[in-house]
Amino acid sequence: MQCRMLSENGIEVQLSRDEMQALDITYENLDYANTETRRVLWTVLDEAGSTLGCNIDLSGRMLIEARPDGDGGCILDFTLYPHTKNKVKRSKSVKTDGTLLFETDSADALLRAVCASGTDCRADLYLQGGVFRLLLYPATEQRLRLTAVLAEFGALYEPNANEVAAISEYWPCVCKNAVQLLRSYALLRESKDVQN
Repeated sequence: MQCRMLSENGIEVQLSRDEMQALDITYENLDYANTETRRVLWTVLDEAGSTLGCNIDLSGRMLIEARPDGDGGCILDFTLYPHTKNKVKRSKSVKTDGTLLFETDSADALLRAVCASGTDCRADLYLQGGVFRLLLYPATEQRLRLTAVLAEFGALYEPNANEVAAISEYWPCVCKNAVQLLRSYALLRESKDVQN
């Protein structure tokens, strides 16, 4: 098990295929509503705390994100929210109605997906640990096409407000309004390939 601190309140744990088998779980079967999944997650988090030498308070709120590593294992991101007695003042409210999250570890798949989507919706691109995350904010009429097309090129999710906030806060942003920029880059790259 490989683990590292992403921030003061963030921990990333990478489990290999063998470790997943030892825990008797697969990425596809991860479901927080399932008691067995919760047991596995708490076991992993407890071991990560021991490895990193930090005391993890499991009684607070926590965001847990999972993604496949492409080799039968998975990567788990734990974001621990501190206890607060006072109300937390939010500087920015993120509306996530209709937001889509496209994820891939391939730059080529990202470019192909954006070009194939055929829409110009607002989207912000994030990159961390070789994984691209594209947060898309489509209009209602764009949503159906985007859902159908993007799912062919990578993982597609409907994130909740906490997931969007965690990505915006903890993942480095490559660019805002990324669709047009990525499409332009893909055209330049295609033009260069044709010239060669």
